[in-house]
Amino acid sequence: MENSPIDTTPKDSNDETPLDFEILDLLEHLKERIQNLIEKQTYLNEYLSKEKEDFNEISEYKDIILNIEAIPKYINKTKHLREKIKFFREKIDYLSEFSRQIYNKRHDLSEQWKTIKKIEQEKDMTRFLAQKSNKNDSTPVVVLKRDVSKVKDAYIEE
Repeated sequence: MENSPIDTTPKDSNDETPLDFEILDLLEHLKERIQNLIEKQTYLNEYLSKEKEDFNEISEYKDIILNIEAIPKYINKTKHLREKIKFFREKIDYLSEFSRQIYNKRHDLSEQWKTIKKIEQEKDMTRFLAQKSNKNDSTPVVVLKRDVSKVKDAYIEE
């Protein structure tokens, strides 16, 4: 390394050869090229960042467009759900009316049962009084028997 061409040329020499000028020109040209490449790289980085922003905006618009395209599906689903709601409202109205009728019939049956029970108690009391008057003032033994089949077969005539 001690005898390299760079070391052998004196630094103070004023005779520059055409090769030296060429090398200097090449170095200057390389410096300009490197500077130009750095500027282009900076420009490309800025361009790519802008493109990424544009791409993000386009992605947002695509999402919006997909949502807009999905609106007819949601409209159809909404119509279908409204039809179901209408159907269930009709069923609820029918069932509430049916429930009211059942409640009224139950109330009527309850009233009829109270009437039947009162009539049975009057019959039982009549039997009790008849038994007491037939016997000699001893404490009567009351045996109440009811026919269960009559209760099971009871129904309301409309």
